Parts: sequence; structure tokens; C-alpha cells
Amino acid sequence: MTNFLELHQIETKIESSDNLLCALKQQLNKKREDSLHKTENTIYSTILEIGKKVLQEHLDSLPETSEDYVHNPQGEKIPFKTESEREYLSIFGPVKIKRAYYWKKECGEGLCPLDQQLNLPEGKFSYALQDMTLRLIVSQSYQEALTTIDKIFKIRLWPEAVKAMVMRAATYVHSFYKEIKKYEDTEGPIIAVTMDCKGIPRVPAERSPDKEPKQKKARREKGDKRKGLRRDAVVTSHFTFHPSPRTPEEMQKSLMRWHTDKEKTEYAEQKKERREAGQSNLREPINKQVHAAMDGKEKAFERLADQVLRRNVSQDKKLIVLIDGASSLENRFQEEMAKRKWEHRVDAYILDIFHATEYLWECGTALYGEKGPRRQQWVADKLLSILEGKISYVIGAIRQILTKNKRDLKESQKTMLEKVVTYFCNHKHMMKYGEYLKKGYPIGTGVIEGACGSLVKNRTDRSGMKWTHEGVQAILNLRAVNQNGDWDKYFAHYIEMERQRLYQSPTEFLSPGF
Repeated sequence: MTNFLELHQIETKIESSDNLLCALKQQLNKKREDSLHKTENTIYSTILEIGKKVLQEHLDSLPETSEDYVHNPQGEKIPFKTESEREYLSIFGPVKIKRAYYWKKECGEGLCPLDQQLNLPEGKFSYALQDMTLRLIVSQSYQEALTTIDKIFKIRLWPEAVKAMVMRAATYVHSFYKEIKKYEDTEGPIIAVTMDCKGIPRVPAERSPDKEPKQKKARREKGDKRKGLRRDAVVTSHFTFHPSPRTPEEMQKSLMRWHTDKEKTEYAEQKKERREAGQSNLREPINKQVHAAMDGKEKAFERLADQVLRRNVSQDKKLIVLIDGASSLENRFQEEMAKRKWEHRVDAYILDIFHATEYLWECGTALYGEKGPRRQQWVADKLLSILEGKISYVIGAIRQILTKNKRDLKESQKTMLEKVVTYFCNHKHMMKYGEYLKKGYPIGTGVIEGACGSLVKNRTDRSGMKWTHEGVQAILNLRAVNQNGDWDKYFAHYIEMERQRLYQSPTEFLSPGF
């Protein structure tokens, strides 16, 4: 049997021809419009109609071959039963595919060799249409995406069918990153991993049975937040970078936003020059990967470690861990490192400097007020000490204020200062910023903070949205693929995995009887 192009390739590669131009001109002559945009719409609609016709003619031109029998993947002879017809929803609209159908009672499901020859998907939606639809689904709500598909392709899709499409398409994401994903030769010498959690609203049906719903208040009181039923997605990221040392004074200037307009311009020009020279900026994430998982920290960190291993099989690169201060994240990740005996590889657990700085600002506000003239200088002085690695000195200075001014301080001030002291004491082991800056490490968690927003919140936490566990995980999987820049490679992997699943043994399946 002739090897035909796969239909999803045919759909995207139909070229313009004299016949197409003639058909378009005839249509325009029949229906002349005054407004140019109406003429555009007429041309576009006609192109879709012609594309559908060309695709149908191609299918109708396929040679009719009906062997007496074929072999199924198990090697059994399956006799010819009848000619059957299948609907195929392409990007041009629905077309019909006529093919030979082989069946016998003892073997269960029947076989259609042409389905495999054309690599047809399981359902009616073509891979080309799936590609377009899924690209929209990962960035828009279902309703917005379906409206866009209807507007572009004049095809109305039903939400439940598209949700099933999403679930099926997301099935192979983990296998792709575990077995297929390759990393570039431009990797940096040090690997950074970072993690955080982001709550996602879930459907009431997934409420834990041991948790009784609370009585709703008639009106939210001051300080109450609109929480609802939420479940955490564990967001992880890993990347490599080229270290570049900085002084505490340079970092202080950046965090206090003391740079002049001239300095900002010079810095932007330097970054531009490095980009144009094909060089990554210092400490800039290289080949950054983001993921989000709904099955807990343990499994999320296990996958994270697997991905780290894939990007450094020789295990000779140091790791640094950037965290916002959540002890549960640190403890769970340390457990994963211990399980793999990688403790020696982790050179530093680093507390996000922006979180630490925020605590200093709260302390300064408690002491001197929001607009007090001494507030900024106090924060700047203590920040420089922290960046120099003198966290014990800062903790001691705040404790001294609490001791010496105990009578003069209000209860609210004491509470805030004690809160800051507790936070710094609990994270002292992650605040060796003088050492981190000298080694040229990044000390902020901007990468994971951005991922929590762009990967999770922007798509899953919109007004009125509620998710099932499986539904949101499928969206997060595909969204991560898209944000990692792997969409085309992953979609090819998805098509290949579906081909293997649906048509396991091509040679036996298509071999005719003798």
C-alpha cells in the first residue's frame, strides 16, 4: 500500500495553486463588497471551503484496497467485513474517510488499516486542530478558547470533548521530561533549584470528608480573606547560571533603589551588548524549566531531582537552593537530597533576600513610622549588615532595642520586633549573604515568584474558576510545556506516543494475507 502523508501534515501544507486562485476570483466576482474587511472575510471563508474540498478530494483519491484478511498485532488473521466511513474534523471542517473494516467475533475490536496508514487520532479531532485548540486552552479559559476557534476556523467545539482532549494530550508530559527532553550545550557551571506553593480553587466535591464546611458569615469582617476551597500546587524550577561576584554595597544599592537614571541606562546597554554578542547575562537563568504539581511536595521534589539528574548526568555541578522561607519546602527537599545521597552537592540553601528585606522594612516602620525620616536609613544600615553576613549583629541590635526601650515601646511595636527576630533566628542558616555574594550566586527567588504567577495564578485563579485535581493538573502540565518553549517537540512526542498506543505493531497490523 502506498505510504501517504499523515493527514495532520497534509492539512498544514496545502499550497496555493492556479485552481485556488481561480476559485477565489470567481467567489469575489459573485459577491463584491464595498468594505475591504468584508472582502478579506470572504476570501478567508472561501479558502477554508476550498481547503476542505481539497482535503476531501485527496481522501477520495486514495486507492481502494480490500484484502481478504489482515493480521492484528497478535498475529491473528482478521477477515474483511465491510467498507466503513469515519468523520474527521480538520482545521478546514469535517470530512469523511472511507476505509476497509476487518473484524471477527473472537478477536474483539475490528481493524481499519487505513487509520494507521494515515496515523489518525483516536477521536474525530485532527492533530492539527488539537494543536491549535490546546495552544489556546493553556492561555485562555475554555469558553474564550472555543470562541476563538469558532471565529478562526468556523468550527464549534463542545467543552466536554475539549476537556477530554486536554486530559489525553497532557498524559505524556512526565515521560517527555524524563526520557525525551534534552538540554543545550550552553549550560552554566552551577545548577539552581527553587520551589514555592500556590493555592488553586477546587470544586466543592473534592472537599476532604473529615472537614466539615464552616458556617458562612453574612459579611466578611475586617482582616478576613476570600479563601474558599483551595489546594496547593507545588511549583518548581531549575536552571543553570554563570556566577558573578557582587559586593554588599552593590546589592544594597540595588535593593534600596538608589541607582541613578544614568546607571540604569548603562546597565541596560551592557545587557544589550551581551545579548547581541550571544552571551548570557551574569547570573541569568539558562535553559530555565518550570513545573507545577498537585500531588504533593514529596513527588514534586522527586521529579525535580530526576530533572536535575538529566541536565547533569555526571553529577559534578554544585546545587544551590533558593527558598522564600517556608520550612516545609526546605525540609522536604533536604529529605530528597538525603535519599539520593546528594547532600554534598548542595552548596547553599538561600533565603530570598526580598523576603528578608521586607521584614526589615516592617521593623523600621514599627520603630519610626511609615514616613519617618530615620526609617529608610535604619533599614539601609541593617540591610548592609545582613548582606555582609552579619545577621547575628542585626538580631542582637533589634533585641537590644526591645530590652532598652521596653517601657517606651507600644505592644504593637514589641510584637513586630519579636516577629522579625524570630524570623531571622529561624532562617539564620540561610542568610550567609556575604558568602553567597562572594561566590556570585543569585540571592532572590524572582524566578519562582514569577512562575507562581505566570504558570499557575494567571490561568487557574481567575474569577469564578474552580478545578478538579485531574483537570487542573492537565492544564498545568501543558502550560509548563508551553512556557518551557517545548511545545512543538512535545506535540510531536504526543503524536508519536498516540501512534504507538493505537497502532502497536505496524508491520503485523498491515500485513495482508497470503
